[in-house]
Amino acid sequence: MQINFVLVRQACSVHRNVALYVVTIVALALIVGIALLAFINWRRAGAEWPGESADVMTRNRFIWMLSILGSGMFFLVTLAQGIAQVYYDPCQL
Repeated sequence: MQINFVLVRQACSVHRNVALYVVTIVALALIVGIALLAFINWRRAGAEWPGESADVMTRNRFIWMLSILGSGMFFLVTLAQGIAQVYYDPCQL
């Protein structure tokens, strides 16, 4: 999203939001890709909720599940910022 902050002046000068939309779509695609990768690894590890044992596989399952949940949160935040780009003109202060 920092890239969008840099591109706002350019989008305002040319009166086109295409670059801002592209950055948001790429960010959402990366977030979905990371969540998918974490989900695949979690399924390979046994696809069960992490327990309280202290072995390596349980820790890996916990990290993968945390990645899936965190990706969901980041997706929603990025989507909310993308929706704001649709409603507001980049020239507004």
